[in-house]
Amino acid sequence: MVDPPVIIWEHEVGSLLRYGDLIPRLEDALGKFSRRDSAEVIQPVRTVVPLQKHGGFLGLMPTYMENDGVLCTKFVCFYKREEGSTLPAVQATVVLLDPEYGNVKAVSQTGTHLD
Repeated sequence: MVDPPVIIWEHEVGSLLRYGDLIPRLEDALGKFSRRDSAEVIQPVRTVVPLQKHGGFLGLMPTYMENDGVLCTKFVCFYKREEGSTLPAVQATVVLLDPEYGNVKAVSQTGTHLD
């Protein structure tokens, strides 16, 4: 039986991530990406889908790190918002999946207001 995914809300991210822990992990991941070793990181160029009717774009950014057992995708929507809109101009959702079975392990969602 697969456990339901963990949902991590924007307001929880700051309490879960510590820069002292995060920076070395980011350096390691970016180093692996720079070496272009497909056993280390597979990260295709992002796919962008125009949402012309709605004045926005959807960007899809998948990544697979075979040796680290990481499979995730970032979905990010960019919108041109009217002045005074209470909706964020950028909304991103990161989905962490189990690379062996494909089930969703965690979901994190954030939104950003651009002024």
